[in-house]
Amino acid sequence: MPSTGPDPGWSWSLFPMTAVSALSSQLRLFSSTGIYRKRSLRVVSESANRPGSSDDAPVSRVCFCMSRWALSMTSERSVVVRVLEGHGDRADTAALAEWIEANLIDGVRSVLPASSGVLIEFDVLHRPGTQQLGRVAELIELYEHELPGCLQQRVMPRTRIIPVCYDERHAPDLVRAAETLGIGRDEIVDRHASGRYMVETVGFMPGFGYLSGLDDSLRLPRLDSPRTRVPAGSVAIAESLTGVYPHQSAGGWHLIGRTPKALFDPKKTEPSILRVGDTVRFVPISGSEFEHWGAPAAGGKNG
Repeated sequence: MPSTGPDPGWSWSLFPMTAVSALSSQLRLFSSTGIYRKRSLRVVSESANRPGSSDDAPVSRVCFCMSRWALSMTSERSVVVRVLEGHGDRADTAALAEWIEANLIDGVRSVLPASSGVLIEFDVLHRPGTQQLGRVAELIELYEHELPGCLQQRVMPRTRIIPVCYDERHAPDLVRAAETLGIGRDEIVDRHASGRYMVETVGFMPGFGYLSGLDDSLRLPRLDSPRTRVPAGSVAIAESLTGVYPHQSAGGWHLIGRTPKALFDPKKTEPSILRVGDTVRFVPISGSEFEHWGAPAAGGKNG
């Protein structure tokens, strides 16, 4: 790697020098055992204040890069893993997340895949913060070793069809959205239903997928005052995204329809019908068809 600066695909995080020293020692130890043959470590020191701190304690930038992955700590208990540009795509990060979840890694609290990488959260009491980066590197080394078998078992992205009733009784914001956007209600429905959407990440609540691909003409800012109650199954838009609320909750997106299909069932082996990388299509249905399905339920009886 060049000595003039980091590779564009690297992620950087700020750490006190004491943490950098401990981390560097740990990685040198791992290297001497031959565990991390493919990794590269750079530590750049600079005199600067830590974000949110008024002291003059020096900080360092740390990036840990191995094989085709870049790792960076986002907190004392979380690490983000990204695949380097030109070395993989969204499917690779999703496969890594699935592998970590399937192997029940000791000390891992949660794994959240997204289009930009995988966020791995640890139990801080189980493992000190400065050891998290080395632990994730160890997991990736093991994953790369098992990669041929993982590729054979990889679950490919799917296309999910979600029926949506755009009738006004299920779309409380449709009229206001039409007025704000300067287009008719039917045009909003047509443009929304004709889209092909990609699940970028799943979060906020179990089963809620952030879907990219919204027509530029439908972009609206989030509501100034979020609702305290959004019905389960509500289809909404905000900024460049669309999504479906799997459960009743608070929410600040514009509600333009509702699906009778349950998107999350905790009793199933795979509770959420959406995975990162899936394609989603919305198919309009009438009010009578919605009633025939029945109201959506978190338990999944309508799914």
